Amino acid sequence: MDLPEPAAHRASLVCASCGEVMHIPATYGQETLHDPLTGAASLELLAEVGNRMLGLARRYGRWMGVLHVRLGGVADVLDALSEQEQDTLLRRIARRLDRCLRETDVVARIDGERFAVVLSDLWEPESCASVAMRLLQELSTVRVPGRHRFADVRIGATLFPDDGDDLDVLLYHAEAACDRVHGVTPSLEFYDIALGARLKAGVDIVEAMERGPDRSQMFLAFQPIFSLDGNRLVGAEALSRWQHPTRGTLAAVSFIPQAESTGRIRTIDRWALKSALARVHGWRRDGWNGWVSVNMSARSFASTRFVPLVLTTLRNEGLDADALVIEVTESQALAELPAAAEAIGELHEHGIRVAIDDFGTGYASFRYVSELDASLVKIDRSFLLAAEREPRHARLLESMIQMAHHMDKPVISEGVETQGQRDRLAAADCDYMQGWLAGEAIEASRFQERWL
Repeated sequence: MDLPEPAAHRASLVCASCGEVMHIPATYGQETLHDPLTGAASLELLAEVGNRMLGLARRYGRWMGVLHVRLGGVADVLDALSEQEQDTLLRRIARRLDRCLRETDVVARIDGERFAVVLSDLWEPESCASVAMRLLQELSTVRVPGRHRFADVRIGATLFPDDGDDLDVLLYHAEAACDRVHGVTPSLEFYDIALGARLKAGVDIVEAMERGPDRSQMFLAFQPIFSLDGNRLVGAEALSRWQHPTRGTLAAVSFIPQAESTGRIRTIDRWALKSALARVHGWRRDGWNGWVSVNMSARSFASTRFVPLVLTTLRNEGLDADALVIEVTESQALAELPAAAEAIGELHEHGIRVAIDDFGTGYASFRYVSELDASLVKIDRSFLLAAEREPRHARLLESMIQMAHHMDKPVISEGVETQGQRDRLAAADCDYMQGWLAGEAIEASRFQERWL
């Protein structure tokens, strides 16, 4: 016999942000509080608790998700079942919903085959998509009693504050999103279609990262770096790319944050370092004497095995230290300042240069650059764009370049796209540039054909 195990039977809910306790009456079977069939919260209890959750979300600046869960193909499912079989299926749905949610979430039965879920205290909208997709996967494995089939489930999702500031409005929008589901089930739709597509794509990337992307799908693109004094090709930045089986070619910005959150970033760092140096080995053998710069994460820098890994990879490829520049973003370096400073110092002792990428975006001062013993400063493209708009920003750009030179640190400017920008940098005595004006990032074989 399927017994109800409702989320609403909890005596209280605790807000993770503030620790505020919301006490909930838990008298089993009281119709004003719980659905007597499934044990899920009633609409009255959903309104009481949901509005209090909404108030906390407003107060603490959190997101809140509202889901409308419905059995699809109702005429083919519930109407074809006996009353006992219908009750069993609905209990199974309620129990599975409860199993997948946190103690701070609420499940309510609206009527018939429809349920509502309130996801409280979300730090980011992606969390709503992640939970909704997990629920969809779980519910799609619920068996229909007496039938050789699984339940057809559809979910509509909406978010506070983007889709509404009132619980009734959010519930209505979630139902409207669910109504848009047609054809194949199980399916998930967001009220904001564009946002939903972006959120679901991000969750897909995270799940793929957790499994580990197929190594054959990863490749490096190389963007040329030119000197501004003689317009010579001096180096290339290696940029990770993922040939995703369904989403096409993904730039690093589309999957590196997810790789960091899932712990896959160190694997990608090792692969990128080895692959980039293997390419440079071939190019140097053919007569080119430039360097390759490789982006490394703060996690890699914080590892005691990082410097030995770099030295071993260089040695295995038969390369000198001047063949490599390690890039780390300013924000990452500052977040791991002691460990980063130690690693950069060790690399410096072995003649390996380190560039501080995106300089100026993390509110660092040149004092930190000096402490980190960086060899190069890479100025974020936003400063170059701002210099075109206002004279004071142009003076700031010039001052940053001059200050770096006073510290004997060459400067690379990112995002150079026009001849005017190049001329401005040359007049400010900038050392190197990269960007679309110099050349886009292209696959290794095309880079060799075009530039080498």
